[in-house]
Amino acid sequence: MSCRHPWAEMVLSPAEDRVTPCCDYSAHGEALRGLGQVRTVDEMWNGAEMQRTRRIQAGREAAPNGCTGCPQSFDSPMTQPADLFAVHGEDAVTPAQRDNLELARRDHAEKVEVARAWPVKYVVFSGWGCNITCRICNQVPYRNQMKDKLPAGAYQAWRQRMACAAVVECLGGEPFALPSGIAFMQEFVADRAMDHVRLLITTNATLVHKHLDWLKAKERVSFNVSIDSVGAGYEAIRVGGSWPVVEANLRTIQRLSETERPLWRLKVNALVTLTGLFHLPDYARFLADTGIRSSFHALRVTRGIEETLYQEDVLRYPRLLQNLPDWRRRLDDALSILRDAGLDAEAETLSQFGERLRGANAAPTSTRADKVLASVVGIDVARLAVGGLGDGATLDGLTFRPATIKDGIVFGVNFQGTLPADGCVTLRLAWAKDRLSRSRVPCQVVLMDQPHFTLQDWRDVSDERTLVKEVEAMVTGDSSQLRRLLLSVMAAKVGLVNVLPDRVDILARS
Repeated sequence: MSCRHPWAEMVLSPAEDRVTPCCDYSAHGEALRGLGQVRTVDEMWNGAEMQRTRRIQAGREAAPNGCTGCPQSFDSPMTQPADLFAVHGEDAVTPAQRDNLELARRDHAEKVEVARAWPVKYVVFSGWGCNITCRICNQVPYRNQMKDKLPAGAYQAWRQRMACAAVVECLGGEPFALPSGIAFMQEFVADRAMDHVRLLITTNATLVHKHLDWLKAKERVSFNVSIDSVGAGYEAIRVGGSWPVVEANLRTIQRLSETERPLWRLKVNALVTLTGLFHLPDYARFLADTGIRSSFHALRVTRGIEETLYQEDVLRYPRLLQNLPDWRRRLDDALSILRDAGLDAEAETLSQFGERLRGANAAPTSTRADKVLASVVGIDVARLAVGGLGDGATLDGLTFRPATIKDGIVFGVNFQGTLPADGCVTLRLAWAKDRLSRSRVPCQVVLMDQPHFTLQDWRDVSDERTLVKEVEAMVTGDSSQLRRLLLSVMAAKVGLVNVLPDRVDILARS
């Protein structure tokens, strides 16, 4: 069954100057601006790039394309794609909304390239600025280079077509931390012609208490809140956030939805992480205690957060479960709590993720890698470079200034019959901490997909004086043949000096 998004939704992102039918579409998309001004819905909805997405989903444009590798095709535990028309139909309360929804349904069924209906849902990004820095956020690495905010006048340019939508979603970054986001939402709430259109706010809920007075003027409001965990787990993942503040705000919204605002909705969501798994029973107790509904999701690979994934993504790297020997008990406890509370949908989704974990191969990896095969020190480290990634990765000694977050240097290590008998090698990269500062940051160490080696483990073994990152890799195929291990030292942050290690040791298990 083809994806419904190209006939139902439009995502408007000023940070990327990009308009697409969903957040996961990987090609360019329509431009948000034209001749210095925000473009109208009429110009964008049936533009050339939006028509292309409909051709792709109609099977008239071959892969690879912007839908190739969509994470929804492999990360989601749900067996069937959501029927967006049925989901949005819950909010289609006027004849104009229902007519537009039905026409969009027919557009999808007929696979038309030029849509006759207008979007059933708009997703409006205010920008990527935020008041906290979540470790697992795919926007954080890009914030220094994608600073554009929602242009002034955007609401007035789009409001006419939005009147027949079921939902308008506002998000960021953090929409309550961006003046452009607040202004857009306030205009929308104050516009009586939009009373029938639901406002969906995707937020971290750290600032929502400051805006409840004007939000209460709107009867149809939904809050989608990313929290990932509770208590210490929340604060470990969502750096800069305060769980007591967020918990109080969530309980306030839930109380208002049960009393003054019966058409308000609240949902939280959590990514499946090692930290989250540790605190999972507490998360389930919070849901059971408050009655707040939750969804669960897999982490997604994003340039700039690979090191976090190596430490948190238990679905891709099940060896992490060795760090939590009682993870099965914690998972089972959480499932029991959810089922006892009648939160069956939450329990079902979490159970599906749990089955993936139970079926994963989490064979122990060695923590001993102390037989040194070779060492490279000082400026000789730069001689390991065999190429660059991106446009701005030009070495200046042992540093470079990236132009984009996708810039980096590729190290190459050749093995010709010198691989250990078990085929496993470790590259230990070390930085003297006195070389680092707020303006000089260590590169991220990333083992990208390659023909002859796979990632076995990634470790931070730093001490007071030295920052140390270890990457353990296993050879695939014939270890007696020439094999080149490629290790990428990637930009950690744009706008700063990114520092290469001053020592690289190549080790084998003793």
